[in-house]
Amino acid sequence: MRFSHAFLFALVLHACLLLLVRIPPMAPEPNAARSLIVHLSAVSERAAAPASEPQPAAASMPSSVPTPAAVPPEPPIEHAPVEVEMIKPLDSSEGVTAPLVHVEEMSTSAPQPPRDVRAGNVESERIDTAVLDDSVSAVPTDRAAEIAAEVRASYQDVLADWLRRHRQYPMHLRRRGVEGDGSLRLRVDRGGNVALARMENPIPDARLNELSMELVRRSSPFPRMPGDLDGESFECVIDIRYRLGD
Repeated sequence: MRFSHAFLFALVLHACLLLLVRIPPMAPEPNAARSLIVHLSAVSERAAAPASEPQPAAASMPSSVPTPAAVPPEPPIEHAPVEVEMIKPLDSSEGVTAPLVHVEEMSTSAPQPPRDVRAGNVESERIDTAVLDDSVSAVPTDRAAEIAAEVRASYQDVLADWLRRHRQYPMHLRRRGVEGDGSLRLRVDRGGNVALARMENPIPDARLNELSMELVRRSSPFPRMPGDLDGESFECVIDIRYRLGD
């Protein structure tokens, strides 16, 4: 196969040479003749040499880079006119009603305790209140009793002092050495008048008892009962003494 190709190539080459001989040669330029000789010699060398794998021809680079075509300018974009809606000013005379919002009222009261707890608390409060009332009422009652006792004692001292002022100890009894102690129960009304008089604890000498009753008659009426002393009358027991040294 290789020999057939070489024979065919040699035949073509000889035909070309015959054509060149018949055509009157033109005076080739020196450079052209040299180029032809070079090409022929190169062709003969390729024919004589064993056929080898065909080598890919080097890609020929274009001598000049094509310039991009001029891009025509884009036409200007026409914007559609924007319609502006005039807002009508709000008339101040027209009232603006806002939507009603339902607001639940929150209870500010404390949560109610269970019924049993409330009942226990109420009962405890009742007991505490009762005890407090008793304590408060007891204070004025006790104080009033103390004041009443002081008034009674003071009025009793007044009556005893009134009797001492009116007492008489006869000289003949003194000379005979008659003396003794006893007690007199006396009751007077609010005006100081005697309602009751008797010897609560009689004196051993009867003459001194008689002298004590005479003393009550002589001292009446007694000082009036004070206004802060309760009752329609006042009753007390007053000591009676007859001593030679008094």
